[in-house]
Amino acid sequence: MALATLVSAIDFTAFSVALPSMERDLHAQLATVQWVGLASGIQHAFLVDAAAGLLGTAVTVTRAGTRPAPDHERAERRLRHHRLVHNRDA
Repeated sequence: MALATLVSAIDFTAFSVALPSMERDLHAQLATVQWVGLASGIQHAFLVDAAAGLLGTAVTVTRAGTRPAPDHERAERRLRHHRLVHNRDA
């Protein structure tokens, strides 16, 4: 996560340095170019957050093994009980 934050900081620094030349080359107003940078930053933050969440889930599952979550165990017990009850009635 720290590496992703560092890359984001470098990306925003490079974008800030390039703002005047992008404004000049694209014949756009500064506010327009800033909005593009903001949209890019929001997208980047979302992707980094999503990747960190997936990585955290993968690490947790690896540490915990392949054991299902307690909610799944309860649901499986209920399903087995439901099947036993229906098999008796049939």
